[in-house]
Amino acid sequence: MAVPGEFLATTEEFMPSEGTYESEGKIYASIAGMKKEDARRRSVSVIGSEIKKLKRGDIVYGIVQDLYDTVALVRFEPEKKAAASSTYAYLRISEIKRGYVESFRDFLKIGDLIRAKVIEITPLGIYLTLAEKDLGVLKGFCSNCRSELELKGTVLVCPECRNNERRKLPF
Repeated sequence: MAVPGEFLATTEEFMPSEGTYESEGKIYASIAGMKKEDARRRSVSVIGSEIKKLKRGDIVYGIVQDLYDTVALVRFEPEKKAAASSTYAYLRISEIKRGYVESFRDFLKIGDLIRAKVIEITPLGIYLTLAEKDLGVLKGFCSNCRSELELKGTVLVCPECRNNERRKLPF
């Protein structure tokens, strides 16, 4: 049995085949499954099920880690267990809602739990959107006392200090 990332052989011994990858002259398993060596073809493969990779359109749940002028950093977990190259993603200010957004601070705060959709996966990072109707802040926290905010109509109210705040809500 081989697991992803497990060393299987060197490129001097075998050629990489299905379910494997080569890095610096070494062959590793890219999926979980049974290791299979083909002496006649001089190849090594792993037969098994491929791990589902994060893709465009997947829904993720994340916590806003940091806010900048035009981008937010989000630590996320995919809705359906999927492998991702990182557990951090970027949310551009243009992806908060349809139309002009002057500041993140009107729609998100650090520590908010959000539901977002993956719109782009590049070597530089994973990018999210909140612009659709069912995406937004699921749980917000008061910027004064950090208590969990309660929804009263279309406004979030702090039960401790009575502070009113706005967020991009998923409706």
